[in-house]
Amino acid sequence: MYGFSVNITDLERSVCDAVKYRNKIGLDVCAEIVRSYLRKKERNLSKLMEYAKKLRVADLLGKYLEIALE
Repeated sequence: MYGFSVNITDLERSVCDAVKYRNKIGLDVCAEIVRSYLRKKERNLSKLMEYAKKLRVADLLGKYLEIALE
């Protein structure tokens, strides 16, 4: 866009990025992103956890999922 490179990712990668950068975007925003993802019918939890492992946020994402699913 206008001379800048913009990476386009899928929903699961975006959720993992939100968890990874939670301190920059805010913990409440991160939690809302996870809750919003879980409400979607087209979610793919296995793909989400696969990304989370690669980005080294699997343990933290697991905690967010556990809290959101209660």
